[in-house]
Amino acid sequence: MRTSLRAFVWLCLLIAAACTAAPSTVVVNPTDGVITLAQAQQADAPALATSVDGVTAVWIGSDERGVHQDARRLTNAGLSEITTLPLPPTHPYDQMLITGEGGRLHLLWLDADQDGETNLYGALITPELQVERGPIALSEGLALRYTAVADGVGGLWVAWSGGLLSEMNIYTRRIDSDGRPLLTMTVAENASDPALVRTAAGEIWLFWLADGQVIAQQLDANGSAHALTSAISLAAGDILVNTGVALDTTAAYYYWNVTRADGTNQTWISAGALTADAWQQPQRLRVDTTALSEFAPLAGQQSLLRAVAQTGSDLGLVNLHAGAIVDYKPLVQNVTLLGLPTLVADSAGGVYVAWSAPGDAAADLRIFRVAQ
Repeated sequence: MRTSLRAFVWLCLLIAAACTAAPSTVVVNPTDGVITLAQAQQADAPALATSVDGVTAVWIGSDERGVHQDARRLTNAGLSEITTLPLPPTHPYDQMLITGEGGRLHLLWLDADQDGETNLYGALITPELQVERGPIALSEGLALRYTAVADGVGGLWVAWSGGLLSEMNIYTRRIDSDGRPLLTMTVAENASDPALVRTAAGEIWLFWLADGQVIAQQLDANGSAHALTSAISLAAGDILVNTGVALDTTAAYYYWNVTRADGTNQTWISAGALTADAWQQPQRLRVDTTALSEFAPLAGQQSLLRAVAQTGSDLGLVNLHAGAIVDYKPLVQNVTLLGLPTLVADSAGGVYVAWSAPGDAAADLRIFRVAQ
C-alpha cells in the first residue's frame, strides 16, 4: 500500500522554501555507485519503474515556477534531462509508477481537488516522458491511502480508503491499458489501509484492516473476505506509516511500517499461505537479534522475496522464504532516510533502490543499482 505521512508533513513544512531551492544536479560517486537524481522538497523516495533499457524516476519538484511533477530516465547511455510533466498539481504527494503496455507508465498520486479534498489521480506517460492521458481523478471523492498493482495485461487495479472520515470504506477500480478508469466497486465498510498484490498466476488479492484484524479477499474470483491475523497495536503518538503485502512462492507477507511516539522506526510482519485460515501473529522483523525497519519489498512473486530495509545506519537487501529471513546484505552505509525507500527489479535480474536523504537546500533523491 502506498502512503507516507512523513512525506506529506515534510512537504508542507518546506513548501515555502521551494522558490529558493538549489537547481537539480547530478552527482555520481565513483566509489559506491550512488547517484543523486535531483534535489527536491520531499521525504518520499522517487517513484520508480524499470524497462528493458533502464529505469524511470518521478518525484515532486519545486522552484520559481511553483510545484510540479518531474521525471528523468537512467539508462546505459546515462541520465536524461529532467522533464517537467504537464500535470497541473496543487500539493501532490505519494507517487507510484506501474509499467504498462508498450513501455508506457501509469503514474498515480494523491492531491487536493478544487475544493481542497484529497483525491487519487492518475496519468498515462509515454516512454518519451510525454503525458498521453491525464490527469484523471480516479477516486471519485476522498482518498487517504491507496494501493495499486499491475493487472498483467497493461492496466492495473487500484484500491483506496475513502468515504466519510468517521466511516472509511475500501473501494477498488480497474484502469485499462490506455489509462481509462472502469467502474468503482465498494469492497468493505468501516475499513482502512488497503493493500493489493498479484500472484505469478495472475490472481489479484486485496488486504485491509478492520476491527483490529487483517482481512483478505481474492478480487478476481469473487472470493469471500476472511480474517487472517490480528493487527498490531498502536499507542497514542504512534504513526502507521504504511502497510503492504508481498509474496514468494511459499508464502505471503503482510507488513506494517510504524514510527513510534519516541521516534523509533519499526517493521512488523505476519506470514502465511494466501488460502490459509489463519496466519502467524505479527512480530518484529529481525535478522538474528537486530531489528529491521523501513521495509520495502519487490512486487511480483519469485522463489525468494527480495526487499530493502534499514538496520542501524545501513541500507541493505533482505531475502525471505517460507515466512522467514534467509539472509541480509548491507548495500549502502551511513544512510539517513527521510521516508521509506523504493525497490524495483530490472530486466537483467538486478534491482534499483532509491531513497530521500537530507541535503543542503533540499532533500537528495538517490538511486543505487544492485546486480543480480
